[in-house]
Amino acid sequence: MASLPRNDQGDRIGPLYIHKGKRGVFGKITWVRKMPGTKNRFGHWVHVPYLQVHERYDATDWHEWGRPSEIVVKTAYTLRGEWIGDYATAFVLCRELGVSPRHSQKDQPSHCRCVIGFSQADCKMYGWGHRGVAGFRWGDEKEKGDLPEPERGYTIRDVVKVALDYAEAVA
Repeated sequence: MASLPRNDQGDRIGPLYIHKGKRGVFGKITWVRKMPGTKNRFGHWVHVPYLQVHERYDATDWHEWGRPSEIVVKTAYTLRGEWIGDYATAFVLCRELGVSPRHSQKDQPSHCRCVIGFSQADCKMYGWGHRGVAGFRWGDEKEKGDLPEPERGYTIRDVVKVALDYAEAVA
C-alpha cells in the first residue's frame, strides 16, 4: 500500500469528510468515535456533539533522531469536519461549556480550524487558542490590561470580533 503524501493544509478546500481511511489534518484517519450531545428541555445544546479521531502522522523526519516514524495524533472535529483541537480542548468547550464551535476564517477556506463558538447556556461568544479560553458577552466592560486590547478599557459591541481577536492573541 502506498503511503499518503505529507499533509499540506493549503492543498485542501473546505471542511473535511471525517471517515476511517480518509485524510485528516495530520494524516490518515484510523479511528473515529462520535461523542453524543444532549439538549435541555428548551432545545438548547447543553453538551455539543463532536468527533474524537486518531490520525497517523508520518514523522520520517524525526525517525533519524531515534523517534518512531509514525505518530498517532488524537484530535477532535465538529460533525461538519472542522478541526477543534485536541481531546482536552474539545471536552472543555463542547461538554463543560456547551460551546458550538464554528469555522471563522472565511478568508482562508482551506484552513478549517475552529477558534470561536457560541454557548447557548450562558449566551457568550467564546474564543480560544492553545494558551487559553475566554467568553465574551455584548455590553461587558473590559478593563485596561485585558486581552485583546491591553492598552485601554472598552465596552464590547462586537462579540465575534473580540472573540476572534482573543483567539489570535492566545494562538
